[in-house]
Amino acid sequence: MISIAQDLQEIKLKKLEDKIKIEKMWMGRVPPDRLFEKRFKYLNFVRRIYPELELQSEFLDGRRTKLYPYDSFDYYVELHAPAVHYRVIPNEIVIDLDEGDVKTNLIRIIDTLNKLNAKYFLGHSGNRGYHIHVFLAPPNGDASELAEAKGCKKLSQTVFEWILEMAKVDVADVDQKIMFSKNHTIRSFYSLNLKGKKFKTMAKTDRGIWVVPSALWNRFLEMVKDSMELESFEEEIKKYNNSVRRRNGRLRPCIQNAIKRIGKEELDHKTRVAIVTEMYHNGYSIEDIVNVFRNSPDFDENITRYQVEHITGKLGKVYKPFRCSTLKKIGVCDLSCSPKSKGAT
Repeated sequence: MISIAQDLQEIKLKKLEDKIKIEKMWMGRVPPDRLFEKRFKYLNFVRRIYPELELQSEFLDGRRTKLYPYDSFDYYVELHAPAVHYRVIPNEIVIDLDEGDVKTNLIRIIDTLNKLNAKYFLGHSGNRGYHIHVFLAPPNGDASELAEAKGCKKLSQTVFEWILEMAKVDVADVDQKIMFSKNHTIRSFYSLNLKGKKFKTMAKTDRGIWVVPSALWNRFLEMVKDSMELESFEEEIKKYNNSVRRRNGRLRPCIQNAIKRIGKEELDHKTRVAIVTEMYHNGYSIEDIVNVFRNSPDFDENITRYQVEHITGKLGKVYKPFRCSTLKKIGVCDLSCSPKSKGAT
């Protein structure tokens, strides 16, 4: 009991020390907690795509820290700095508009993205311009694997240039260093712009990952075929196209029947896990899996998405499909499988 009390006392002291450091860092004018909550929510979104996300804090006097991993507890105070920058991830497109006719260029780019049904993050830079962030995913929806693929950065650069061309925006009006510099960082949303003295805020748009349709995806691949990186990139990308082709007719009949029961009855947790693992390992995207559960009486999109991401390895290990023997034990197997249809033994 004494050690527990001591531990609690140490935790309280640590929180107090951190609070004092943060107040000193902000010169006593610390923003409300909700601003930091929004900042962390966005950074967590980026980290789910790219777990190796690196951050850099900026202070009121212009000093910056070295780059550090987001999941490091050693930088709790620095995460509350006036500005937090992060290294642009490989499958991210950043369009920084602060030159030329900014508003006209912004309207043209947003109109182009909307016509493409692309999801994106839009915000005021905190100074005189706007930032648009687009996170790419192949047709199967797996943005994380794309971010790890060789040549992904070249693909992002190609799509970046193509969007500007489609929107009829002069490349001279856009900061290209963000996309073509090897280690460029960008200010996170809800961080202070020291020049403009305002925060980089987020507008209400259809936010999320842009899962590129197959036809357009193949077009983008063709556009980068002259790149020296493409050969290795295409090897990495074959698994995406193969997984999309695997979708039809590969789910075991008992799993297909379990899916049909969604909306008609309340499925237990293990049955839901069986459905998720089966679909994921047969090439279905996270969006596809979430949509399957929409007819469930207790459907909550945030909870469902979190559980699906957990099971599919976005937040930890990847769960494997259940063996037939396990499906029998949990009551999912309805003896409708033929020997040829068994996807796991």
